[in-house]
Amino acid sequence: MDDSVLDPLIHERARLFILTALLKSEGGKLSFSRLKKETGLTSGNLWVQMKRLEEAGYVQELSQNKRTTEFVLTEKGIEALEKYFSEIRQLFGKEEKK
Repeated sequence: MDDSVLDPLIHERARLFILTALLKSEGGKLSFSRLKKETGLTSGNLWVQMKRLEEAGYVQELSQNKRTTEFVLTEKGIEALEKYFSEIRQLFGKEEKK
């Protein structure tokens, strides 16, 4: 067994939805309201998850004004997602060889 461990911060369902929504968006950026619609999360849950991702350096909040808040996927977030997806592929590859 290798030493790869799925990043628990990303592996949590809500945060994985958030990060993948940002990843597939144009410029890696979405408004809070768009993220809420894309993920189906409540406002409170989305804020909590965004703060966790921001603390990890995976996303950055871009407040344009008091009415609009956008979040952008950081380079660190992109790298973490790439590593996460690579580890998932490795896990599936091992399962297929059984």
